Amino acid sequence: MTEETHADLIACEDALMFVNAAITSTGQREFHHDAGEQRLSLDFLHAYMLANYREVYAAALALDVNDHNAVMIIRNLLAHAAEVGPQRRRIEGRLIARRLELLPPQRVYRLFRQVRRAGINNRRVRDALRIFEIHDGQCGVLVYVADALASAFVVPHPDDYRALHATLVEDLFGELIYHYALLAAPAAPFPVRIDDTAVRSPADLRAQAALRRREWADFHDEVMAAGLFGQMSRYQSVQALHDFELTRFLPSFTPRRENHIGEVITDGDARVAYLKTFRLSETQTRRGYLLTRLAEYDWNLRATAAALGTDEAALALRLERAGFGYLLRQDVLDHFRAQARTPASGQRPAARRR
Repeated sequence: MTEETHADLIACEDALMFVNAAITSTGQREFHHDAGEQRLSLDFLHAYMLANYREVYAAALALDVNDHNAVMIIRNLLAHAAEVGPQRRRIEGRLIARRLELLPPQRVYRLFRQVRRAGINNRRVRDALRIFEIHDGQCGVLVYVADALASAFVVPHPDDYRALHATLVEDLFGELIYHYALLAAPAAPFPVRIDDTAVRSPADLRAQAALRRREWADFHDEVMAAGLFGQMSRYQSVQALHDFELTRFLPSFTPRRENHIGEVITDGDARVAYLKTFRLSETQTRRGYLLTRLAEYDWNLRATAAALGTDEAALALRLERAGFGYLLRQDVLDHFRAQARTPASGQRPAARRR
């Protein structure tokens, strides 16, 4: 065996070992090794491949490697972009851009946070941030968590959106995003099919495409985003400047329904110049419901309790559980606690469970 064929054999074995690991290993605890050992082994393997077989290492992004290892490859390529020439960087850039499109958004956002913490700030990183999920002429976005609308974000010009797009990485959507992030099943796709029996010419095809676009727009507005403005109950004009007005809106805080808060800037012709909404979780909705009912009855505890079909003690303790105990004087709250612990006249104390 010649020296060249021996080196080629070693290279093939190294590449095969890396691809196998990148497909199967996730850096988590396994039967024989804990998570720390897994991460240490993967870190060494990635560093070895990057230093010795960079072209093969980058090309692995085109294979069916798992998301954990794809993120590691992208991060390492971004961190060591200056070590290769322009032609190689262009090839790697296309591989990175394509894999970013396939990765779940939460993994991409986590990758960008890691890159920022590491102080990696080269042209390729900026390109990756700029192109991720941005379309030509885009002025806004509707953020869905699974099938639930979490936020709407609109700005007046594509340059404004491009500058503010990275802020979506930092936005939090309350408990909703954590709840859906734990679900293993992805959101179901919505394929759009054209009736080929109705197509006899290019004009027919254009007409069918336009029809499907209208149908999808109607479905989105009437079903997917129906809860955005359907529950708005109060609008408050905050500030006006020249022909522009800033308005904030609150929902009805109806439990077990979609509730969105937000603000919008409109011009003299009622055109939207800026819009930002935020979907409340069920816990936040319940807290808002309590506050709105108290405000409705001029913050009178007895009147609010009567409207809710309960007594003052129960309402006071409900406020405390919701995190609003500070609204009541400590002696008043202590009185209601003692009242709740004391059984009503004629009732026997509840037996303790053993």
